[in-house]
Amino acid sequence: MHRINNMKERRAALLGQLDKYTSRSQAEQRLMTSDEIADFDRLIGKLEQLNDEITAAQSDADQDAARVFGQRGSSSDIVLLRPTDSLRERICGRASARPDEELSIGRYVKGLVTGNWQGAERELLAKTQGSVSNYTHLVPTPLSTSIIDRARGLSAVTQAGALTVPMDSSTLKMARITGDPSFGWKAENAAAAAGDMTFDAVTFKAQVLIGLVKLSMEVFEDAIGLEEVIRNAFAQSIALELDRAALRGSGVEPEPKGIAETANIQTIDMGENGAALTNYDKFGQAVRMCADYNFTATAAIMAPRTAGVLDALKDTTGQPLRPPASWEGLKKFSTTQIPTNLTKGTSNVASEAYVGDFSRLAFGMRTELMIEVSREASDAAGSAFRNLQVWIRVYTRADVQVLQPKAFVLIDGVL
Repeated sequence: MHRINNMKERRAALLGQLDKYTSRSQAEQRLMTSDEIADFDRLIGKLEQLNDEITAAQSDADQDAARVFGQRGSSSDIVLLRPTDSLRERICGRASARPDEELSIGRYVKGLVTGNWQGAERELLAKTQGSVSNYTHLVPTPLSTSIIDRARGLSAVTQAGALTVPMDSSTLKMARITGDPSFGWKAENAAAAAGDMTFDAVTFKAQVLIGLVKLSMEVFEDAIGLEEVIRNAFAQSIALELDRAALRGSGVEPEPKGIAETANIQTIDMGENGAALTNYDKFGQAVRMCADYNFTATAAIMAPRTAGVLDALKDTTGQPLRPPASWEGLKKFSTTQIPTNLTKGTSNVASEAYVGDFSRLAFGMRTELMIEVSREASDAAGSAFRNLQVWIRVYTRADVQVLQPKAFVLIDGVL
């Protein structure tokens, strides 16, 4: 550990020297001279070599610790983030940098694509600390966490109440209650009729979540709204897959297990061949079923088609159907990640809806985001080179755990 700390101190000194060059040129509003660029590149080379040595040494140290202490991660130091909590603030602090020192994902990706880091010297410094190879880069933590926060904001499941658990290791074990304590009246000189609270645990296992974003070269050359375009593209891709995995994940490695495949959830069957919704009764029934197990249903998630059907319900006079209090008390979300072409008996246009207390579901999230950029990649659908595009592959690691199955009701067979 002393050796690793010593290398980190040397890296900090190198970063300080590099920062002097960029700060000086920015303060004097000029480009670096040829001598400065040569010295800058020499320091960058030393920094990249030192990063490789630190990574290798840290890996060895982690393996030694795992052998001595066993699996990392305990429920005693777990952080649970609500939908409104910021992962970036939790990891980086509220004031991680002055506004003029904030890193830009737009400048960062543009530098990776074009190789031109003019005006993006701070992003270049951050890149040198996170380069895994010439093609793969570890996105700086402030940028990674801000993208993940944006993804959380776009995720229907998170907005419905799902928690986020930051993971600093590949696995994390979290205790959960499986049985509430019971109280009873005790007669004098008689045994107490009371029961203990019972527990078990769920284990988050970080799985690779990968996405591909294709952007035109015009976006990078014109750089109009580049920051928002890139951040939203990354975040939307992550959010959609998090929603799909949380609701319908198969649980077959490496895919997490979602609500639909979790044992002991509650189910409302719309019939052998499914049925259309003509009122809000099934949702009221789902709210009551959650309450039967002392959970308060807070949200409903459904396909956009289902949301449209419910919005168009009419009473016998042709007026909009007035929903009951149970429906009014739910937050409503729709996502295209719930299919409308499921097979239910003779029907092949069935769908699902989910009702429950979504704070009883959690995403385990690593804070690292890896990025790969190519102007030559291709697949069966096309080619980045032929289409004058940039293909960006982004991946992080995450997991989903249903903390309390009885807190959720699946309405199955919605036509």
